[in-house]
Amino acid sequence: MGVPNTKDIKEDYVINFYENNINYSFGTLTRSEVIDWGKDEEIIYTRYLYLTLDVKEMPGLVATIKAMQISLKIFKTRDNTTLESTEFKKMFAVNANDQILIRKLVTPKVIVNLIELAKEERKFPTMHFDDGYLTIVFDNYFVNSFDDPKGRLLGFYFIGTYQDILTNIIEVIQQDVEWLLTVLQWVLVYDFKQ
Repeated sequence: MGVPNTKDIKEDYVINFYENNINYSFGTLTRSEVIDWGKDEEIIYTRYLYLTLDVKEMPGLVATIKAMQISLKIFKTRDNTTLESTEFKKMFAVNANDQILIRKLVTPKVIVNLIELAKEERKFPTMHFDDGYLTIVFDNYFVNSFDDPKGRLLGFYFIGTYQDILTNIIEVIQQDVEWLLTVLQWVLVYDFKQ
């Protein structure tokens, strides 16, 4: 789904909702990775924000679209799809199992929409299509542990005065709504028929 495959992943929170015949799952997960420095080891925790939705289109297509500047050399060799835009090719790497289906999904209109949105946004997500499902993942925060609420969906701090707690709840809800709106912008670039 765009997050490196590992057994050390914890699902933080997920909000499921339904709108216009589409099921959405919006959440965060945290991944731990042990870095071996010879004599010492360090554990790095990364929090990912994601949205998965059942778009009910392109069954059989398995494809990943990533920002070119963050793509690893290994992934670049899997950039097996050439679309009709050199500007798009400079910004995104596309790996798909079916060249015909990916062209039906990433039409010239979608290419233009992705390029325009990419020029406006600082962060590019990884977009993964798998048998009619779209998952959009943002590599969001480095955190201190699985329990660190920073960047976690519904990551409230219940520390401090009554006013501090209420202020934190309001700020977290506002941040979560802003993240949801950001992710939905990336969904809207595709011309899904509903």
